[in-house]
Amino acid sequence: MAMSDYFYKCNILESRVVSDGLGGFETVEYVGIEIKGLAVKGSVTEQAIGALRGGEEIQYTFHTYSSVPLKKDDKIMFTEAGVTKYIRLTSNETINTERSDQTEWKSYSAESYVPTRIVTGS
Repeated sequence: MAMSDYFYKCNILESRVVSDGLGGFETVEYVGIEIKGLAVKGSVTEQAIGALRGGEEIQYTFHTYSSVPLKKDDKIMFTEAGVTKYIRLTSNETINTERSDQTEWKSYSAESYVPTRIVTGS
C-alpha cells in the first residue's frame, strides 16, 4: 500500500480581512478547495524542539499529493469522523527524491492552529 492510500479529505482555508460590522475589521477563514492529505503527529522529541523554539502547538508532518499548490503559512482543515482538526504549514514543501520512488507526494512541517472564525461558502 502507498502512503497516499491513508490520505483524508481536507480543505484549504483562505484568510480574508472583512468588516466586523462595527467600523473595524476582522480576519475570517473561508473554507476553500478540497484536497487529500495526512497529518502525522510529531515524535516527543519534535514536540520538545517545537516548544523550545517558542511554540506550544502540537507539531505535525503534513503529506499531500505533489500537484496540490500549497506554501508556508497555508492553513488546512481536516474533518475526520466528526472531529475537526486545523493545522498551519510552518515550512515550504519537501519533495521526495526520485530515488525514493515516492515522487507523487510531498511533505511539510506543520503545527496545530486555532482559527477565530470559519465561514463556509464564498
